[in-house]
Amino acid sequence: ERVVDAALKPAPPQQSHADRLGLQVGDDVRHGTFGEGVILRLEGEGDKAVATVRFPGVGEKQLLLSWAPLEKL
Repeated sequence: ERVVDAALKPAPPQQSHADRLGLQVGDDVRHGTFGEGVILRLEGEGDKAVATVRFPGVGEKQLLLSWAPLEKL
């Protein structure tokens, strides 16, 4: 049995709380992986809110706002 060094384990995902940014359809946003995009659609509310974002060169992605690493531009 191998012992895994705790320092080598990836950190657990952290909530981003982007659902609290007051995002609206048409807003420009930046995602840590996908880059800059524009919000096309918002569905749900609070920690269940989902945004559909179009990222040039990547396409459309549906992102759970409470976890997505989004920044409003």
